[in-house]
Amino acid sequence: MINGMFNALSGLNTFAKKLQNSSNNVANVSTPGFKSSQVNVSSLKSGGAQVTSTFRTNTPGAIQTTGNPLDVAINGNGFFQVGLPGGGVGFTRFGSFNTGPGGQLVTPDGNPIVPEIAISAGNTGVSIDANGQVSAQVGGAPAVVGQVQLANFNNPAGLSAQGGNLFTETVASGAPIAGNPGTGGLGNVIPGALELSNVDLIKEAVDQIVA
Repeated sequence: MINGMFNALSGLNTFAKKLQNSSNNVANVSTPGFKSSQVNVSSLKSGGAQVTSTFRTNTPGAIQTTGNPLDVAINGNGFFQVGLPGGGVGFTRFGSFNTGPGGQLVTPDGNPIVPEIAISAGNTGVSIDANGQVSAQVGGAPAVVGQVQLANFNNPAGLSAQGGNLFTETVASGAPIAGNPGTGGLGNVIPGALELSNVDLIKEAVDQIVA
């Protein structure tokens, strides 16, 4: 009887975690750049079940045109690099940028992109081209003010999720390999667009029914 109760409780606990994971995916279906995660479940020799691992699916999301000149989508491998408030560098696929109070190019949370790009005061327009080059109209003429770089990892699935669409490197991910878009296996960037979430609602609905 005790073994039977243990098996039942382990199954309830395991599939509660699976349901929680799926619910988080569904909650972020409208979050640009979000990558869904999946739970691996295995049976125990003594009966019951357990969660063996949780992994992130890095398949690309659909690209949506926004028309905002400071929105940038990644088509292929790589992450944008952003400075974190406590120091260090975070990585994200969410390429919605704007200019901060100091003229820096920043994320919606105010984190500056890395390398930092300062936009000249008094500009009449900022644009980012398909190579990641940032230009500002100053005095009626375009001037290059910086370069958006991407970073990739030997094992992107090993990155640690920090919330807010940000990840940090781990031993499992390996160190970041940075470069300009379109070089060294890095993807290109698409100006005026955002990458949408890669959550598959049909799959999540099935997973929740099973759980």
